Amino acid sequence: MQVTAQQDERRAHEREYDPARQLTITVDGEKALTENWSLGGFRSYGLYRLNKKDRFIGRIHMPGNESGLIFTGQIIRVEEDGARIVNLVEIDLDHLLAL
Repeated sequence: MQVTAQQDERRAHEREYDPARQLTITVDGEKALTENWSLGGFRSYGLYRLNKKDRFIGRIHMPGNESGLIFTGQIIRVEEDGARIVNLVEIDLDHLLAL
């Protein structure tokens, strides 16, 4: 069966693809940018030291927001091209929405 983009969409929340609205993720001093994100997680190139199932604590920054938000994430998939797919396990959603 051929899979279409609509069938492949698994997130419950709309994704943000706009390059001007991407997040900066900082984990143990390492920075990475998201490629797309939603309230449930993000896709990012970076965080290469983390592997599938690894849990970690980091900080999310929106453009122009230096303080950011602390979150707990878990790598749910490592793609062939090295992208990490991260599930946001713990984050204050009210503060994330306010960003």
